[in-house]
Amino acid sequence: MLAFYKQELRIAPSAMLGAMKKLQSSLGMPDILPTYAVDAPEGNLTGSSEVTHSFTELLLLHGKPYTAQSGFKRLQFLGIVERKSRPSSKHPDKEKLFWSLTEKGLQFGKNLTDSNNPRQTQPHFYDNQFPRLLGVMMNGIAAA
Repeated sequence: MLAFYKQELRIAPSAMLGAMKKLQSSLGMPDILPTYAVDAPEGNLTGSSEVTHSFTELLLLHGKPYTAQSGFKRLQFLGIVERKSRPSSKHPDKEKLFWSLTEKGLQFGKNLTDSNNPRQTQPHFYDNQFPRLLGVMMNGIAAA
């Protein structure tokens, strides 16, 4: 189940650790897991987690001409995020949509478990990669 969760939602190591701790606890197992996991883009040499923020927060900080909605659509077009869905808790016949970083998108951020619903992800973007991400968005060049 956790392997599927990690593969399908590309969950960040810290969010995976949280899910594993919940599972461990629910099974009555002793706490043998580490307390910390490193969340950083591949190739990071610092050995520590990178600072992240939501897309909305970073757009406001950088004063760019995108709303979160239009920015996510742009990122989707460039293959950096994708739209995923899950069944609604309140209305089983309906679906809830949410954003998730693609494999390409993981160079710019990480997928966290959404604080409002752990069955979906919430992309968070690395502060130090955000200027590069904006360049990709503005120039229309898909990430490698």
